[in-house]
Amino acid sequence: MYTFLDRVAGPVWDRIRQLIEEWVKGYCPGDQAEMVARLRNKRDVDFTAAYWELLLYHALKALRFEVTCHPEVAGTTKRPDFLAEGDECSFYVEGKVLGEDGGLFTGPGVFRIIGDLRRAAMKGGPFLERIGLPHSIREKRAVAMYYTTGFTKDEIADLCTMVSATEMEPGINHWPPVLGLFKSVVVTLTYLRRNHVQAELAEYFGVSQPTISRAITGLTPIIALMLAAYVPVAEDLERGEQHIVDGTLLPCWSWRTHPELYSGKHKTTGLNVQVACDLYGRLKWVSDPVTGNRHDSAALEISGVLHKLDPADWIGDKGYIGNGMLTPIRKPQFRDLLDWEKKFNKEVNKIRYLIERTIANLKTWRILHVDYRRPLASFAETISATIALEFYRISCE
Repeated sequence: MYTFLDRVAGPVWDRIRQLIEEWVKGYCPGDQAEMVARLRNKRDVDFTAAYWELLLYHALKALRFEVTCHPEVAGTTKRPDFLAEGDECSFYVEGKVLGEDGGLFTGPGVFRIIGDLRRAAMKGGPFLERIGLPHSIREKRAVAMYYTTGFTKDEIADLCTMVSATEMEPGINHWPPVLGLFKSVVVTLTYLRRNHVQAELAEYFGVSQPTISRAITGLTPIIALMLAAYVPVAEDLERGEQHIVDGTLLPCWSWRTHPELYSGKHKTTGLNVQVACDLYGRLKWVSDPVTGNRHDSAALEISGVLHKLDPADWIGDKGYIGNGMLTPIRKPQFRDLLDWEKKFNKEVNKIRYLIERTIANLKTWRILHVDYRRPLASFAETISATIALEFYRISCE
């Protein structure tokens, strides 16, 4: 590697050489000569190890740590690479090259390292951004990726940290190595957020459609599992708090062998979920999906939420008449509504608009709004993952 960098020409390579020289000049004064010798070693693994130590050193400095090279440790003659000392914590760091080929930025362990460093620091620095890592730490405001993923880059990096820390079945690649963890998470979030055709995503990321499919298939159940704690269940809803509820259909393709998916109300196929918000329009609860042929009242009964809470504290539309909830008055068969009944219905609907807006916000995850195209058996799991992501996103605000 050193031989190549020493002879290659061009402005890009000049900048790389200049950057490495700057790193060496900013390294521990007593260890600069040794670092130069290691970087000039003709063995790639030695060059890579030295480069990795340089990167770690400047990453720690950018994160506002005081860094001591090769500190003495009581009780042993061995010396780790660095002692990092911050306002809230201090720790030793020993850099290791991951893999015999010297590959630095592969595997979930890197995201654990970056995640730990990010949490340990009080402020971020421009270093990781400057070298172009996708999980860069920005000192100013975090850049939003709302229209593609619904999250900022820092929040996506946190998701990567959580994924890498989740217990998984050993011996299985849960995301394609060609994409890596970060891009695989971005692919999955983009698919759920925008419901793009997988072939389009393959063009965006320069891979094949099956690679995109493997990333989505592998990470969707992991996301649903690791974020399940963020999703409220019926028992988490407070007694005495007013809630507004309505049902919505999450559409999917029409499957000939599944006529129970057809909703006569919506004239299409899908799964029915019940959504509840509070009087401020904040999403509070989403039921498990049931088949599309279920009436909203039946779907709410199946969820069991009214068995645990007082129905008198809930507001719904005319589809929930008979459940003890506050609902508009239905027009009798042989007369028109009276003026006071019309006024009452108008006042109820002035409150109910909040749940309509909440459902519209939930369906900004387009996978819940446009026909689901993947196998039907994966639809419920995809719904769970998407709802978990929405509650997690709300918790990040």
